[in-house]
Amino acid sequence: ETKYRGNFRLNQPVSYMVVGEQFKFKALQVGAREVDRKSDYIEWDSSDSDIAKVDDGKVTARSKGTVTITGSYDGRADSCEVTVAELDTNNNVVINMSHQSAEFSLNNPVTVNFELTGDLPDEYTIMWYNLGDLSPDGTMLINCEWGEWNGNKTSLTLSAYNAKEVEGNLILVVYPTNDNQTVLAKVTLPIKAN
Repeated sequence: ETKYRGNFRLNQPVSYMVVGEQFKFKALQVGAREVDRKSDYIEWDSSDSDIAKVDDGKVTARSKGTVTITGSYDGRADSCEVTVAELDTNNNVVINMSHQSAEFSLNNPVTVNFELTGDLPDEYTIMWYNLGDLSPDGTMLINCEWGEWNGNKTSLTLSAYNAKEVEGNLILVVYPTNDNQTVLAKVTLPIKAN
């Protein structure tokens, strides 16, 4: 059996998911070598499979909570902590977007405006996350910059880091600031950078 020296890491750690979502690790990095997530030599583990289970590097969010996902290979391991939230469908909070999709390039960013409506708590957080399709090698290929808040309105400016083409989804959620495991509203913004 070949022993590999050097760094070992999960190529695409994920930190936030909503119940029902799935995330697939692309590979594990061992030194300069990538090992496919489905390799028979990789062992995957979830600290609590009731919250999120992992099979062959595919994580499925099952219930609200925090869980640690670990991949191990050749005596080395790396892990990431994942917060799993649940969408509260018994409220009227909505994220309205100025764009249904966004396309941009290295020198031509795009700004998407957002307005939150409904019965928002006094303190809330809006955040974006991605389930891996915008970071195929573990490095995010786009830049996302929030604008200033004006009441319940803000914006997100998207730009490309380089000329590499990437296509995927940004997921935006709103949750009470004191409870990041209860999502009040969720939208998906398909994006394409070229």
